[in-house]
Amino acid sequence: MTEKPDGPFRAPLAPAVLAAVFFAGCAGALLRGVATPLFSLGAPWVGTLVVNTVACLLIGVLFARRAVLPPSVFLAATAGFCGGLSTFSRLAADIAEGWRGGGGLAALAPGLVSVALGLLAVALGLAAGRRRAG
Repeated sequence: MTEKPDGPFRAPLAPAVLAAVFFAGCAGALLRGVATPLFSLGAPWVGTLVVNTVACLLIGVLFARRAVLPPSVFLAATAGFCGGLSTFSRLAADIAEGWRGGGGLAALAPGLVSVALGLLAVALGLAAGRRRAG
């Protein structure tokens, strides 16, 4: 049976697909766990920013190429790997910790920078994915 990319998350949820999403998510989370401290540079939110931006770049490429990817691969790569790699909850915790520590409005900077860089990274990923396709 050939899978058709009817939409971004239309993969049949067969046990093998669920297992692929699970293991891809584990791989993304493991990479995040290793990479975040490496890139933290004395501020925990910097490492979070790096992994979130990389995940956004990759998801942009994947969305640009989804027409040529089997839906199960697309689902495992986006929801699994990119979902495991990126972390909104850690970003929110970093912001809350900065706010609680007296950072005031400056504590919001990591969130604003993360959203801006994330959107830019998705746009660059989409462009790179489309360029590769054409």
